[in-house]
Amino acid sequence: MPLPSLLPANALRTTLMALALVALSACSSVVTQRDYDPTRDFATYHHWQWASPRVVFTPDNTLTRSSLTAERIDQALNEQLPGKGLTPARTEKGADVLLQATVAYTHRTQEDPFYDGSWGPWGPWGPRGYYGGYYGGWGGPGFYGPRVRRFPVTILQLDMYDRRDGQLVWRGRVERDTDDSASPQQRAQIIAGLVEEALKQYPPGP
Repeated sequence: MPLPSLLPANALRTTLMALALVALSACSSVVTQRDYDPTRDFATYHHWQWASPRVVFTPDNTLTRSSLTAERIDQALNEQLPGKGLTPARTEKGADVLLQATVAYTHRTQEDPFYDGSWGPWGPWGPRGYYGGYYGGWGGPGFYGPRVRRFPVTILQLDMYDRRDGQLVWRGRVERDTDDSASPQQRAQIIAGLVEEALKQYPPGP
């Protein structure tokens, strides 16, 4: 006689679907972090210029390094910084702040509930399988457990340095799932969106 299920099949399916929806809703595809030196008077910053190097890629290799990405970042900054009170300086000495961008490629992991409704040939309370133990008897639910998935992630970090003393005064960092299938036009829009998100709270309020 097969052992009874811990939960009816329909109830378990409903529970796991709800957990999956909660996990997906809790996972944001865009994560933003900001930091700054509160002792600085950002109202005195009017002109910016690139630091050297302008854009740092990590890992730094021929697969990640892209002059196209650097040009898109430059274009987005030139379009958006005037609205933040910063215009390009003609020379580095004429700049109040120096900007440097870092583009990092990494991965994030996401753990989702996994449910296998098939029972298989082992009978009740057979082997644990790949992800978890079996629950229920013949015709009931199979097993469930976490399934870990990896997603490619792109990070854009903008660092602002006071040109006079070389100290970091502001940082904006945005993390977004990578879309490898994006067209060149879409990539430009993605970069512009990352720059906009990074600059959203610049200059910092009192």
